[in-house]
Amino acid sequence: MNCKHAIIAFFIALPLMTLSAQKKYKPEWESLLKYETPEWFKDVKFGIFIHCPTTVPANNSEWYGYHMWNEGQVDALGNPSQEASNAYKNHVKDFGKPEDFGYTKFIPMFKAEKFDAKEC
Repeated sequence: MNCKHAIIAFFIALPLMTLSAQKKYKPEWESLLKYETPEWFKDVKFGIFIHCPTTVPANNSEWYGYHMWNEGQVDALGNPSQEASNAYKNHVKDFGKPEDFGYTKFIPMFKAEKFDAKEC
């Protein structure tokens, strides 16, 4: 199916989907009182996922794992450069080629001696 057919199918299906939608909402108290909250919403928990990347040994940003492989830098417009990225140069100087000392080798080096979960 090409793009033109997909667009046509979408616009044909759109009115059919709206016809099969639930009853219309009326901004009245009676309508609001009839609404039942789903069970999953009553039991929902709020959580935050925090990732502490292993970039500390490399002294760079969370993008270090990407830039350490960049032998030929690319600018914001996607134009290639002949010069390697600073992250690549520093990685080779400090740790060796990324093929030999990859990003996962930083994991055992990551220590959180000063981290105290009770302070959070």
